[in-house]
Amino acid sequence: DYADLSQKLSVLYEQQLQLEGFIAEAVRENRYADVRTLRASLEQIQAETKVTASTIRRKSSTASSLILKKWFPL
Repeated sequence: DYADLSQKLSVLYEQQLQLEGFIAEAVRENRYADVRTLRASLEQIQAETKVTASTIRRKSSTASSLILKKWFPL
């Protein structure tokens, strides 16, 4: 339902932020194998985020959709 999807989207967004931090740290420490792995994980999370946000948009009202577009643009 909508609440579950919203919660999932929030978790996915938080995971994106964490992965971006991990990537920055790995780059600073010249751990390039880790960077590749982390970037692949980030791409997967971003793809899932887009799918979840699109599902919410289809199920939500116009006002809610506008809010999502602001915070989670595709």
